[in-house]
Amino acid sequence: MKLKYRRHGHRYAYDLPGEWEAEDDIEEMAEAAASDYWGNYNGFEAHWPLTFEILLTDGGLIGSAVVEMDA
Repeated sequence: MKLKYRRHGHRYAYDLPGEWEAEDDIEEMAEAAASDYWGNYNGFEAHWPLTFEILLTDGGLIGSAVVEMDA
């Protein structure tokens, strides 16, 4: 299933790369979100750690996790 993610406190949601199930490990999903954000949305400029929210395509929240990335 396709899912979305957003940074905690932000409105815009991005497509989460890969195929996931809502029951998959939230921390693995958040790490995939962090990698996508880092590489495609200038995440390297952000102040890490960041909290990523994992969402259903209708916007329903599945969960969130904090991810640390090293510059």
